[in-house]
Amino acid sequence: MKKFYGWAIRGMEYLLIGLVGALAILVAVEVFFRYVLNASISWYDEFAGYLLVGVTVWGAVLALDRGRHIGFETVLERFPVLAQKVVMTLVYFLIISLQAVMVYYGWILTTQLSGETAITLPVPIGVVYVVLPITGAMMLLICLIRIVQIWRLE
Repeated sequence: MKKFYGWAIRGMEYLLIGLVGALAILVAVEVFFRYVLNASISWYDEFAGYLLVGVTVWGAVLALDRGRHIGFETVLERFPVLAQKVVMTLVYFLIISLQAVMVYYGWILTTQLSGETAITLPVPIGVVYVVLPITGAMMLLICLIRIVQIWRLE
């Protein structure tokens, strides 16, 4: 299980690297087109927005996995160990509840928009929005794993 989890995280890292690289290349190409050729790419804004959303949500998954989201470690470290475990468990349950909402409504949004296409791209909007339930489910799973790790007897 740990091996599969490691592969999944590594895959997300490569996906995120690809998304950031694609966004950087797209922006550079658009700057060239706009300022050198005096013409703009018609689908640039929409595609760049989709890439930015992908970078944001996939980055949030990796940040959660690495414990890099905003936190109050200085305050938490002043608590006794048992209180730290309780507080972190509560925090992860709050995150789980938010991710459950994201998965549920992300799936509804994905299925409702699956027949629609993007304005400037021949891509079904459902393909774009499916990232919401997928990343929500991944963050939910990460939180469950962290709760188990917190309470594992050592």
